[in-house]
Amino acid sequence: MTAVVPDRVAIVMLSAVGDVVHVLPLVRSLRAANPRVRITWIIQPGPLGLVKEHPDVDEFIVFDRKRGWRAFVDLRRTLRGREFDLVLALQVYLKAGLIAAMIEAPRKLGFDRARARDVNWLFTTERIAARPQRHFQDQYLEFLEHLGVPAVLEWGLAPSEDELAR
Repeated sequence: MTAVVPDRVAIVMLSAVGDVVHVLPLVRSLRAANPRVRITWIIQPGPLGLVKEHPDVDEFIVFDRKRGWRAFVDLRRTLRGREFDLVLALQVYLKAGLIAAMIEAPRKLGFDRARARDVNWLFTTERIAARPQRHFQDQYLEFLEHLGVPAVLEWGLAPSEDELAR
């Protein structure tokens, strides 16, 4: 099967620095499969510092959970009128599911029902194949497998020009 990566992809991966790092090969793989892809990543402020200069992400939308329900209102306002071809719902918590539900896209790919906690599977239109729990890195690569995209096991983390100058 030939991989077809759509042109507008939204990633919902909000928190945990380790998880954010594990998502980077997925981002690199999408870009390698479709150099025109526009990747928008919805993320919380903490892990943003690690990836904000990543060359394969076109846009970060910050979800500041410290704002409580206002964070959802702010995000809804930011997303209003924007459409994506595909949402990758990489987290299994209710908060992430609610965010995936806000995003306009015909395809919302998430975890299988057994691994999606907090009824998160209700917020997706498509699910990766059911498998036993695995390391997060391997689970995120399952999204590529589902899409027929070859995995590029590169993270693309490098120091910024400012950091190199210090």
